[in-house]
Amino acid sequence: MTPSASFTANGCATAALENFYTEGAQLHVWLDAIMEHEFPTEYPAFKKAHHAGRWSETDPGPHLGRVIVWKLGSQDHIDDADAIPTIVYTLSGNFVGGFMDLLDVDTRLHYRPGALIVGFFGHLWHVVTPHEDRLCNPGEKYLNLGLTPGRVSVVNYFPTNSFNQ
Repeated sequence: MTPSASFTANGCATAALENFYTEGAQLHVWLDAIMEHEFPTEYPAFKKAHHAGRWSETDPGPHLGRVIVWKLGSQDHIDDADAIPTIVYTLSGNFVGGFMDLLDVDTRLHYRPGALIVGFFGHLWHVVTPHEDRLCNPGEKYLNLGLTPGRVSVVNYFPTNSFNQ
């Protein structure tokens, strides 16, 4: 697995990536502890593969890949390239609706601000349903940045081909 092209585009990009890991370190240490608690037998293999594949010393793992998703639902799909359980969480948002539907097990999970979902999305068909932005007054600071209400989610995953190397 290689870093996204946007992270190697220029000299500032590498610093931005390191800052992303540094600023999120406490969160990722907590997510790592969740993985260790929930998957104690498999966890040593997760950590070993992460240590071998990470490109940043400040990345605590256990996932190599992280995707930031802005205001996006999804089609039904299976993430067949995911080697270990995926962690999905919403950072923030001012929205209603939007669920994580696990189609194979006929289950609907709330996917609201602060939600954390750990799942075998490499084995389960799933879909993130559309959400509806709530009206709000975000303030001039946020309007000047071009930010609008909506859902911001992060998907932490570990590609199978990287895990198996």
